[in-house]
Amino acid sequence: MVPPPTTQPRQTTAPRPQQSKTAQPRKTRVVQPEPKATTVKADEPPPSLNWQCRSWFDTGQGVQMSPCMAMVGDTFYLLGRVQGSSAAKWDILVGLFDSDNHVFVSKTFTCLNGTAPYECGPFTVKVPRKGVKTDVRQRWRKSGTPSFGGGVESPWILW
Repeated sequence: MVPPPTTQPRQTTAPRPQQSKTAQPRKTRVVQPEPKATTVKADEPPPSLNWQCRSWFDTGQGVQMSPCMAMVGDTFYLLGRVQGSSAAKWDILVGLFDSDNHVFVSKTFTCLNGTAPYECGPFTVKVPRKGVKTDVRQRWRKSGTPSFGGGVESPWILW
């Protein structure tokens, strides 16, 4: 006598026939994204930039600051500058600034541990026009200290 099988025979299933689908028109909704500022470090700025710089501002700490701005088309170029007799190391923060509303309108850029004289940038920024006074704001601190102090601004343009 033959013992019964210990496993059940495998059942096979026939493949399901593909149902044809009638193409339905997709409902689409167009959403206009709000324009955002874009920032990119400039590798080499165009050689013909017309820099507009603030006159040197004395921080009272042995260094002077002078933020600068240039424009080509709708691209802003930002540059922070430091000069002076102090051998201390300085951190600089620069960003595109709305002087009417007292807010940065771009990402801020920070350069660390520079000894005067030195430059921070140039950086490129594109922001939408809003009809406000726009300039480069530069802040500074001694390297290793927790917060930036003061703030000076380049000449502005209406943007």
